[in-house]
Amino acid sequence: MGFLIARLGHEVAVVRRDEDPSAVAASFSAAVVVLDGSDSLAETTDAAAAIERLVPSAKVIVVTDAATAGDHQFRVMPKWGLFDQLGLEIEVAAASAADSIPAHPR
Repeated sequence: MGFLIARLGHEVAVVRRDEDPSAVAASFSAAVVVLDGSDSLAETTDAAAAIERLVPSAKVIVVTDAATAGDHQFRVMPKWGLFDQLGLEIEVAAASAADSIPAHPR
C-alpha cells in the first residue's frame, strides 16, 4: 500500500513490525498517518492514541480488511476499496493538518 500512496505524490515511511509507529511519525513530523488495522483494531487504536500524543497535529487514517463499526477517534476505511477515495482522504487530512499548525509558533 505504501507504494500506491507514494505514487500519489506523498512521502511514505513504511514501519516495520518491530518499530513504534508513533516514534516514526514524530521523527517525520507527519501530517497524516495511515495505519493498517487489519490484524488488530485494538492495537491500532493504541497506536493512533500514541501518535496523537506525540504528534498532536497529525491526522490518523486507519485501513482495514473488514468493515468495522464503532466510535473511533480516527477515520476507518476499507483497505482494498477505491484507492482514489483513500488518496482524497489523505489530501483532505493533510490540508486539515496544515491548517491546524500555526505559521509562527509562539
